[in-house]
Amino acid sequence: ADSNDEGETYGTANNSTLFLGATNTLYANRICVSGSASGNLANVISGRILFQTGITDGRLTIRGVSGGSSRADLIIGSHGGDESASTARSTAGYVDITGGIVDAMIGLLAIAEGRGGWVGGSGSGGMSGSLTMNGGVIDATNVVVGRTMNKSTTNTNTSPTTGTLSISNGLLRTGALAMSLNDGGAGQIVRSTLTIAGTGIVAVTGDVILGRKNGITTNIEVTVNIAGGAMTVGGNMAPGSASPEIISDVSIN
Repeated sequence: ADSNDEGETYGTANNSTLFLGATNTLYANRICVSGSASGNLANVISGRILFQTGITDGRLTIRGVSGGSSRADLIIGSHGGDESASTARSTAGYVDITGGIVDAMIGLLAIAEGRGGWVGGSGSGGMSGSLTMNGGVIDATNVVVGRTMNKSTTNTNTSPTTGTLSISNGLLRTGALAMSLNDGGAGQIVRSTLTIAGTGIVAVTGDVILGRKNGITTNIEVTVNIAGGAMTVGGNMAPGSASPEIISDVSIN
């Protein structure tokens, strides 16, 4: 498939869930959980992927359309790239794979992509996205947790974008990790949280960006809570831009 858009809608409210069975394999170029690549979206959109109740040893495999070692993009909660959409929308995307083991080859893993602004109408709406795992391996080229995607010179979206990544067991391996990016250049609040517990491991071969602003007054908040497991960083771990409006909190317990 070219894309799988779980929870995508145009013009009407939509809440949908993809329940996983005991053994699952997804082949796609792009998987979007709650949101859209373009177009007007409704006031409330919620999309979820999780294991069916009662499954305790499930399996989820994600690959690109070619299978093998090919990669699929996984977008969890997105307002998409269409700044002209004018309908107010609050969007929530959730992927909870704590009922099983994941084996995923991912290109871009993006959790909570908010819209910084819009043109006309009343396009303000919050964005939240979360990924929770407790077993297996996610191998991603790049991981972004919480970011605004675009900017309008007409209006600014003041509703927050909030991304959450929680790993209690298993391994997340990535070349780069970025958290709380105000790439939209608007004054939107961007929050992100990474929690590592149990025997969970986050291995970053490159840099970790703890917040970045784009010249506009805003609140950018980053929380990294290492309650167990381990986090390794091959590059630098620092804010992407110097600003008193970036609040980064790293806790090691």
